[in-house]
Amino acid sequence: MEEKQNFLNEQEHAAYMGDFSEVVNGVIEKVIAIADKHNVDRDNAMQHFSTIFSAMVQISTFEHYGEGGE
Repeated sequence: MEEKQNFLNEQEHAAYMGDFSEVVNGVIEKVIAIADKHNVDRDNAMQHFSTIFSAMVQISTFEHYGEGGE
């Protein structure tokens, strides 16, 4: 398995942040769309998402997420 980098150079960091920003914006758009669909306050929906995602990050590892297996 490929070893992960601990640090990115300036160009790699800029590319990473560009990709990361797209993900964040996409999540925000989707959470807002769900809130609107169900007539839920957008800020409350974002807070709910944040709480759930934070809990997942605190209790889970994503090192092998999506790799299949058992």
